[in-house]
Amino acid sequence: MQKIKYLVILVLAMTALNSCKDEEPVVIPEVGFKSASSVVMENVSQGTLVEINFSTEAQQSGTILVTLTPDANTSGSDFVTTPSSSNDVITLPFEAGATKVSFFVKPVDNADRNEDKTISFVISSDSEMIQLGETLEHIVTIKDDEPDMTILNIAELKSIYESNTDNDSTFTEDLYTGGIVISTNDNIQSKNVFIQDHTGGIVLRFQDNNTLTQGDSVLVNINGGRLYDFNGLIQISNLNLSLAESKGAGTLPSPVVITIEQLNSNDYQSTLVTIENVYFSNPDGSTIAGNTKFSDGSNESVLRVESYAPFKEIVIPTGKGTLSGIAGMYNSAQLIPIKETDIFESNGNTQIIFTGVDNGALADFGTITSGESSDAVSFTIAATDLIGDVTLYAPNNFEISLDGVNFSSEITLSIGEFEAGNIEIFVRFTPDSGVSGSISGEISITSPGMESKSISVSGTEDNPAAVIAYTSFEEGSLGKIYIDQGDQATDHDLTNYADSVMMIEYDGSGNEMAFDAFYYNTQDGVGLTDGDYVGFTDFTGAVGSYAEGNQGYQLSDTDGKVKLTFETVDISSYSNVDITMSVFFNSDSYEATDYLKVYVITNDGNIELINTEGQDIDDLGLEGMWTLLNGNLSGKTTAQLIVEFESNSGNEAVYLDQIVISGSN
Repeated sequence: MQKIKYLVILVLAMTALNSCKDEEPVVIPEVGFKSASSVVMENVSQGTLVEINFSTEAQQSGTILVTLTPDANTSGSDFVTTPSSSNDVITLPFEAGATKVSFFVKPVDNADRNEDKTISFVISSDSEMIQLGETLEHIVTIKDDEPDMTILNIAELKSIYESNTDNDSTFTEDLYTGGIVISTNDNIQSKNVFIQDHTGGIVLRFQDNNTLTQGDSVLVNINGGRLYDFNGLIQISNLNLSLAESKGAGTLPSPVVITIEQLNSNDYQSTLVTIENVYFSNPDGSTIAGNTKFSDGSNESVLRVESYAPFKEIVIPTGKGTLSGIAGMYNSAQLIPIKETDIFESNGNTQIIFTGVDNGALADFGTITSGESSDAVSFTIAATDLIGDVTLYAPNNFEISLDGVNFSSEITLSIGEFEAGNIEIFVRFTPDSGVSGSISGEISITSPGMESKSISVSGTEDNPAAVIAYTSFEEGSLGKIYIDQGDQATDHDLTNYADSVMMIEYDGSGNEMAFDAFYYNTQDGVGLTDGDYVGFTDFTGAVGSYAEGNQGYQLSDTDGKVKLTFETVDISSYSNVDITMSVFFNSDSYEATDYLKVYVITNDGNIELINTEGQDIDDLGLEGMWTLLNGNLSGKTTAQLIVEFESNSGNEAVYLDQIVISGSN
């Protein structure tokens, strides 16, 4: 019984002891900043950490409120905080067991402000479950990283370029410009960097390969730089890479959605752009490397992909899509993609179907006399999922028609015309080369966004008139530009050199005429010693194709007069003798001193085929097409063809082809 009494007393004592423990007061920690101040540079994007320490471990959760001094919160312009502030207050919650809280102050690299910035942070008495300690204010100083400098935006640079009479300036003092790097070295020459700010874009060309990263904010001292345009692309060249300072990651501008017409206007040069609902003009299965034309149906421009771009092997896409990149310029506007995804993927389903065509060819038209036409044959064409018109092009010596009566070299069919069903196309053979032999070609069928198709056609031309002498420049060897090793100051004979240069004269073979080339110093210039495109060529960039075969003869930038003298041909035993010759004037702005003169020296005087001397070639309607020259030599006994040409520009070019002297005997 006594033991039970003591046990009861012990239990009561322990209960009383526990009751006293539950009623002990909660300890609320005192808080204060770890330090009274800190300094961070403006270009340190990660910012500085500000800590608030507890005097003891928190026993309950609570909240610390930190206020910014009045009018100091220019967040977004000068700095931001993490967590962000609301109405100049940063809220920092904490849990039981916490011994500290913290927040970040992150400077905004602001090139427009060139002084230090000071911000005061104070622990508010409205905080919960804390007591205010000793260090209740923390001062953050953001040190400006730019010296006292003159900074020009891109619009101001372009204004300097435009105000200079020759659009060429060199900076001779410390001036700065900057922006966001929008290019990479993948499809841009590595010494070039495109930057963009809120006023536009420009190219910076450094002396060395750049190491800047797309998206970087960059500031560049342009002292010593040259502001001019390279083939229309405005740039500052001769820049020292060490004077380009990256300020860290910036915000890459979003591409502006524009049209091809706006791209071609050059208003968006050197900025990021996007063009929607476009297609490639000829997705022929080749790769995207080089200049590839694209269109929206009304306007056309060029996509430029360099041979070293990692996406150069992309096959030109079919269908329609979106293209993005930098609005560039190289004599004319071009779009420069930055990455593979800037080029849309193939999505076209256009189908062109032929009937009446055997293995991609029409039956041979047989033998037809020069100048006459064969009977027409026909095939039908159908199309599905078109995104634009279908155009058919007939090759030389062939014509096409929709009704079998009205023939031409080209037919365009609208989407609506195919809705009525298959369309019949008539084809006829109309040889007019003046030379007997087989002739073949292809009818080309194109439509926007699809790979072009073709139908082979062939026939044989019979020319009753015999070919007495001829040349179409097929036998001469090809090479690079012709470099004259003679004295440009004196008149002298031109001669063929090594196989690596263009062949300029020909010794002849059979009835293929020989000819000699001679230079006359009429301009006191460099003549052909600087290297020019003169001689045998297979270049089709200007002519598209030659009047006959795959080669012709080019005359351009002679910086003096070049005279071709062909061998004398005996025509005494022939009647009805004619001479024909095809010439092509490249489209350009010719000067009054540029001329072509072609004539035949006969035993009975000269016969002129063309003479533009004293006239402006631009006014003659001869540019951009093959023109057939002809002259009648009947009654003459000898004939010698002479060609004279003079110009002083590489674009002032004339091409010669298919020279034929023919007659009856």
